[in-house]
Amino acid sequence: VGYGDLVPKTTPGRIIGFLTMLSRMGLTSLVTAAFSSLLVAQALAASSGLEAITSVGHTLITGWNDRVEAVIQGLIASTPGGKPEIVLVNLLDQEKLAELKYKYRRINLRFVRGDSTSEQALERAGVAKASNCIVMADTLVAPGGEDLRSTVIVLTASKMNSDLKITAELMNSENEADIRRVGVDDIVLAGQDAGDRKSTRLNSSHANISYAVFC
Repeated sequence: VGYGDLVPKTTPGRIIGFLTMLSRMGLTSLVTAAFSSLLVAQALAASSGLEAITSVGHTLITGWNDRVEAVIQGLIASTPGGKPEIVLVNLLDQEKLAELKYKYRRINLRFVRGDSTSEQALERAGVAKASNCIVMADTLVAPGGEDLRSTVIVLTASKMNSDLKITAELMNSENEADIRRVGVDDIVLAGQDAGDRKSTRLNSSHANISYAVFC
């Protein structure tokens, strides 16, 4: 309607002008509400671990135990600039997740809730475009069966991304032969310095990462 210098003169014109003003206000409100709803939905998905990761070159950490935070800190220390792209894949509860996201808010730590042995969870975590995957012994989900679970994760992840560099944490060294058969690049015993392993590393740059995060 401008500044009022041009106005409808006839009754039909005024009716059309009135309807035009109403429709513009309604359209603006509709677009604003739709955009706000989209932002809220994305925030809720991220907070609940249901978002789909679209990053390229990030590091996946699957499973959960009391050594995962040390791995995160090791990645931060070994990454230039101290801001690695890390995506956790596990079944942590919301309270612990919120605590982690706040603690590591500087690096924008992201999380995918799901069983890391499933293709769906790994797909949502962007495994096809990830560079590295660190498979932690999952004492949260499978106490006593961590190594078997890790073997399944390595097998699934390596099939979904043949270029993915995978480090796996084992609870029992007797299971090393089994997990090597499915495509792992490096193995570290739980609680052991990666530099003490006798196994040959298949990728030197990945070995440097695994050494830094497991020390």
